[in-house]
Amino acid sequence: PHTHAMTEPFFPGLTARFAAIQLEDGEIPVEVFLSACAEILPIFDRLGMVFKTVKSDIHGNLDKIGKAFKTTHASCPTLTKMVQKDIADKNTKKDGLPTVSLLWLKRALEFITLLLGKLSSTDHEVKQCGQEAYDATLVKFHGFIVRKTFGAGMSAVPTKKDFCAKFGSDEAQTISEMAEYVKVFSPFLENIQQLYISNQLDDASTV
Repeated sequence: PHTHAMTEPFFPGLTARFAAIQLEDGEIPVEVFLSACAEILPIFDRLGMVFKTVKSDIHGNLDKIGKAFKTTHASCPTLTKMVQKDIADKNTKKDGLPTVSLLWLKRALEFITLLLGKLSSTDHEVKQCGQEAYDATLVKFHGFIVRKTFGAGMSAVPTKKDFCAKFGSDEAQTISEMAEYVKVFSPFLENIQQLYISNQLDDASTV
């Protein structure tokens, strides 16, 4: 018998979840987007222990947006409408509400999307791709202690070969599936980025 069980390809299912999302007049529907984002979480488990914090941040922000959606779903079916409601209520800086939660969700998703993008388009190792993605996205919002923790975690990430093996049995195929996922997911990220830029909401406070 084979000692290695075949690893089910991970990215095609994730890509399909996002590919199936229909925008509503150019706006992202909340419910299907949140449930698709929850499927991204296993990627962080496979990066190693330090990414548990990023994973729990994403999870927490998905929960906060989901909770707000339960009470406003009739009037705010899209992310844009939720943010517009916060603007109207002067709640754009209030913790736990959609605008702040989506802002932090966006940042974590920018990080993981850039990491996967670099990994699938270069021959660089996970450590280098992760550090470059971190420096380009999250670092400016993190204080000294969080940066140190991240730096330490980066040195413990798996090799590219081992990381890819967690997402499918064939490395070259996994890399191309990863690239396809990044291609399908990126427009959602751009849509959210545009929402924050056009409303001047991209607050630069650190944690």
